[in-house]
Amino acid sequence: MRRGQRSCPIRQLGLHFGHFAYLIALVLNSARLIPQGHPALHSSNIGQFGVRQVLAIAANHITWSWRTIDQIAIFGAVVAGLIMMFVQAI
Repeated sequence: MRRGQRSCPIRQLGLHFGHFAYLIALVLNSARLIPQGHPALHSSNIGQFGVRQVLAIAANHITWSWRTIDQIAIFGAVVAGLIMMFVQAI
């Protein structure tokens, strides 16, 4: 670590959020919110996409209509779960 640079305690624990982002991408892909063939779904790209990027990709593919209420509910459940995990960590 360089002088004057603060370290992130989560990174010191050795947690790899790339795998977590990949898991979320797979869940959102099963709800058809991330298109097949997207680079975030390839296991060779684990660590290249973060959780925020995966959520942004899915949010850009949401169609707001009653026909896609299942996609909206799954996206909402994923976001709510992430918020609850964050609040518990504080």
